[in-house]
Amino acid sequence: MKLTVDHQDVLLAWAARKLGTDGWPKESRAYGVVEPREGMKPLLRAAIVVNSHHGASCRIHIASDGSRKWATRDVLARISAFIHIGMKVNRVWTVVSATNVPAIVAALKIGFQIQGRVARGADDGSDGIIVSMFADENPWLKGEDDGKGSAAA
Repeated sequence: MKLTVDHQDVLLAWAARKLGTDGWPKESRAYGVVEPREGMKPLLRAAIVVNSHHGASCRIHIASDGSRKWATRDVLARISAFIHIGMKVNRVWTVVSATNVPAIVAALKIGFQIQGRVARGADDGSDGIIVSMFADENPWLKGEDDGKGSAAA
């Protein structure tokens, strides 16, 4: 898998469609995870949208094609480094719908911790589960994983 920041308009539009949102604030930046294919156009597997960057905190949104193969050790370590080190962000957070159990499980496997619940706080109108990760607790910056090379295994 490779990371790209090229074609921001395409990455942001793809993520918006996958997440069912109308669009993103103008400061939003997307990191695309693409699978190279010999002789073919690379396949976009996931997009991580970063926005609401205030001081040492930012919100992210993770959109995927439904596969888990994009969440490799290398991809998670590089995205973590871009956000925590490159952007000097201490706390990354997001809201996951309480009805989206697979997304909650994936967030926990990646290293997020549940911080709270917001009544009707998710985009689909359900309760939102707030998850966050601090730089000093990020397993991908420490080089820790489950030994399988993928957080979504």
